[in-house]
Amino acid sequence: MANFTGALNNQFLEKLTGTSANDNFYPRGGWDLIDGGAGFDTVYVQGNSSDYKVALINGVTYIDSVSSASASIQETQLINLELIQFDDKQVDLTAPQRFTNRAGDERFVGGAGVDVVSYELNRASYDVSKSGNLFVVTDKVGNGGVDILTSIERLQFKDVKVALDLNGNAGDVVKIIGVVFGASALKNHPEFIGVGLTYRDAGMSYPALMALALKAANLTSPEALVAQLWLNVMRKEGSPIELQPFVQMLNSGTQPEDLGVLAANTAQNLANINLVGLTNTGVTYS
Repeated sequence: MANFTGALNNQFLEKLTGTSANDNFYPRGGWDLIDGGAGFDTVYVQGNSSDYKVALINGVTYIDSVSSASASIQETQLINLELIQFDDKQVDLTAPQRFTNRAGDERFVGGAGVDVVSYELNRASYDVSKSGNLFVVTDKVGNGGVDILTSIERLQFKDVKVALDLNGNAGDVVKIIGVVFGASALKNHPEFIGVGLTYRDAGMSYPALMALALKAANLTSPEALVAQLWLNVMRKEGSPIELQPFVQMLNSGTQPEDLGVLAANTAQNLANINLVGLTNTGVTYS
């Protein structure tokens, strides 16, 4: 374990870089960029947590004093840090967080885990939209106000759930469902998305989840697998000549899940499932 201490109230951007071990960092004011590297790394911040604002934007955690916080002049930037130790509490940047919407406008900031905000009304009572790297949830019928969400992956409404992380686990899941079961399954079988998210959130890899989906669809022979993937990607049946090269790939040793991932990532599949649109609205699941 190594300890890294910054210069006192440094006026210029100071970078502290950790090791592969578990490191401790002690910034002492001014502008700091801290990269913990590998291991479980902790930054020690003088003062209580209420004296600071913490935000996660594009994989970087920012810590600002409340009196001078803004999006453009951050005091401390954290990369590959797992824990913030304030004088009064710890903030685990890896743990999932669950928030509950209250009356009025609120701001919810998630961490590195799969974070959820719960709402008491049905999905139809809210507008959900994306603004830059943020999501905005507006209560249309009650007094829930307008909520700003940063690094929040999931929404829980009274009737359904919505996954916002289409650039993460949810994106992998909808691509797999689209290519294996067809784009219509995203709407007709929201339970498929829920099952996929359960496995992906638990740490199952993208290829492993693809293998599970192919097995669930009973696509056991090379011919059946290729025909189904072609149908869902190209939205028409493939001719023997069109399908043969891919059948040969499987017969020559290509793993079915690898071919499935290749098909899932094609521009055609992304267009079929409307990934761009889902990225802006989230995808409903049960």
